[in-house]
Amino acid sequence: MPPTLLDLQPELQLTIADALAPDYTGLGDNDVRKKYDDDGMSAPTRDAERRDREKQSRRTLMNWSCTSRFFRALLAPHIFKSIVLRNDEKNAASVKAIEQHPEYSNHVQELLFIGYAPGDARREDPAFSDVGGILPGIVADVLRDLRVFPNLKTLAVEFDFNFEEYEEWEEEGVDLTSEPETEEEMERNEGEEAWRALMVKVWEAISRNEGGVIRKLAINNLYYKRVSTFNTTPFHSFLNHIEEFTLSIYGGDNGAGWNTNTCEIWSHFVGKLDVFFFNHLSSVTSLTLKATENAPLGLEGRNHAPLVLRKDHLPLLKSLHLEWVFIGPELRDFLVGHADTLEQLHLRNGLAETNTGMSDDGIHWWEVFDAISSAKPPKLRAFKITEDRPAPLPSDAADFHDDLKDAEEEGNEAEIGVAKGNAERGEGRVWAHISVDDKYGMLFEDQEQNFVSMSEGKDQGAWERLMDLVKGNGGDGEIGW
Repeated sequence: MPPTLLDLQPELQLTIADALAPDYTGLGDNDVRKKYDDDGMSAPTRDAERRDREKQSRRTLMNWSCTSRFFRALLAPHIFKSIVLRNDEKNAASVKAIEQHPEYSNHVQELLFIGYAPGDARREDPAFSDVGGILPGIVADVLRDLRVFPNLKTLAVEFDFNFEEYEEWEEEGVDLTSEPETEEEMERNEGEEAWRALMVKVWEAISRNEGGVIRKLAINNLYYKRVSTFNTTPFHSFLNHIEEFTLSIYGGDNGAGWNTNTCEIWSHFVGKLDVFFFNHLSSVTSLTLKATENAPLGLEGRNHAPLVLRKDHLPLLKSLHLEWVFIGPELRDFLVGHADTLEQLHLRNGLAETNTGMSDDGIHWWEVFDAISSAKPPKLRAFKITEDRPAPLPSDAADFHDDLKDAEEEGNEAEIGVAKGNAERGEGRVWAHISVDDKYGMLFEDQEQNFVSMSEGKDQGAWERLMDLVKGNGGDGEIGW
């Protein structure tokens, strides 16, 4: 008779369980999926399919665990590794039940809180008619004391707001007419609007946790509305003990072309990220900051917003991951200011804006690379630059501006051909340059500046000098897509 699963050694049984377990990427994962796959599948579609596969895999494990005590104990580390808490009493009761059983609670490493509330507190919905009760007491009890999960590493927080339900906002939450709130308006709205009240109560509860309980905090898809809790001493004290911090900021468009970066409330909010967060991350060694293509950060000017990272922020920083950030003076000075501590740096969809009147302080890629090289960071061993798609070169010189045209257009055509050939052979990178539309805020690829950059070779030369330094530290660099 062939052996059964029960006849296998425990190590092999766990290997099989690992293979069947959901493919968790981690709530604060630094790896970023492309907006579109090679086959054209969009990120939302792909993510939905991935979540469906994870649900199916989790269901398989739970069914398997129900067959016997042996398999229940074997699979508990996988089933309870990551749990979800929502702002409803039934879900919180299930989480409370896990708390009461150490054989399960000891396996919890990640807790994801997902909050939901309608946009208008006056909606005739009995579940949300009481703004004061938008966060049930049993849910708040879980959030304010996460010590019950002794091996908890990551707390992730996101709010599942369906913008189509919100009468006060346009499609996708992009409201071109809203102005930044005064303190009085913010306090009033937090007392009248269910979704605002929920955010306040959630962060108040989380701030009650003692230092060291949560090592890694991920705030997912944060909408750009102030929360009064962000200005409180308990919240800032809570942040002081976080070691790994991930922040992604919501971005979108209103369906008619206007992007998030055209909204005054967006630029006002992200301009205070230092006051809300960065000023208080004194223990952080790893920072991930994710903007979006609809609202990149890093420059001053119309339809722009600053990065608000300073060299005195995050004094212990070792690892930095940035997405949809402009190459600018703030980023340059921040990196130089952390030359003594930085070990890993990843720029995803970094952008340069050098040939436009929209930004006030755009700089070149080479300026950042040479500044880092001059600082001689002794510990920097990994520098990765990746993109959703390769930066393009012009197809021909017909549309070049006059200052880029040769006396004979054939000369430009020949140079474009040489540049394309070099890029295809991997003999040089096309460094991404863009311009921001002054009306809609959308990004246009600046193919001319991409060509100038590659022809002059200053950006590539500075990158290679920096890579020599990184390799001298025993590390390596990577560019790719």
